[in-house]
Amino acid sequence: MKNGIGKYNKHYYTGNHLSSTQLVTDGTGVAIQQVEYAPFGEVVNEYNIDWSSGQVPDFKFNGKELDEENGMYYFEARYHAPPSFISRDVLFEEKPWMSPYAYCSNSPVTRIDPSGMSDGDYHKWNGDKIGTDGKNDNKIHIVSDRKSIKTIRQNDKHNKITDTKDAKIDITITKGALTEVLDVYDRAVKNGGNAEEASVVSEDGKTIKKSETGTSKGVNIPSHPADGNWTSIHSHPLGLDENNGWYEPYKSFAKENEEAKDEYLFKNYILNIIVGHLKPEWSSVLNDYDYDNRQRVAVFYDQKAKQLGQMSLSTIRKIINPWKK
Repeated sequence: MKNGIGKYNKHYYTGNHLSSTQLVTDGTGVAIQQVEYAPFGEVVNEYNIDWSSGQVPDFKFNGKELDEENGMYYFEARYHAPPSFISRDVLFEEKPWMSPYAYCSNSPVTRIDPSGMSDGDYHKWNGDKIGTDGKNDNKIHIVSDRKSIKTIRQNDKHNKITDTKDAKIDITITKGALTEVLDVYDRAVKNGGNAEEASVVSEDGKTIKKSETGTSKGVNIPSHPADGNWTSIHSHPLGLDENNGWYEPYKSFAKENEEAKDEYLFKNYILNIIVGHLKPEWSSVLNDYDYDNRQRVAVFYDQKAKQLGQMSLSTIRKIINPWKK
């Protein structure tokens, strides 16, 4: 901030446990402004209120910028006019018991909302929800560790959150990326099933790049910026190969070209997902029943092509929208 002689003065913002600006001091440690809030963000007491008038940006509740023109806070996905949002949560159908305008699921003392979206939730690989991390970022944490599951469930039972550092997490993925898994599969079905489809999704799940339809031998994964952690998603053919063998999301078929193998491509992404059909375990010969009843699944891999787990597409749909039948 410029002073009267054209130089800049330093000011330091001190936040509370919710990152809300509570105290502003100058370079010598003298208090310039102090703010107290009601649980949902209303300012109830402000020392030296004129100090922040006209300042841009003006950071207050949750460390978010206060828009002086409308008196609301910008939370990326939507605006917050304490005590509630002015627009409904796009995923409001997941919590029909909760107002779609509610801030932090009506738990503002223990939770924060970095983006105005839904809580980050913990799920088992079968889709069962076991708790929340209290951060409204639309992230899904998949957990299989028994001790972590027990801890998360106990916390949830007592209406407590579980910090991600206190749980052993198999994978973390956004609902946007899970939705794109279904889209890649649907595109593969639409093209007849024997040509691969692909997409890449940014870490926050907001940026999605889709490929052109490939062939049964592969697909060109869309390019993406070098920075950030991206997720790759591609389908394997849904029919049979030229030798009447099963295509499955466990296999890489480009054996003649090392650089086209799934394992080679995986190193460029923080998480890799192949979607396709599984051969029934009981099947030793091909028949119409087995062919029509193969399980639709997504298989998850890390950068070193280590398999992290698999999830049926019906489970993914349940996680994205548990109330849709």
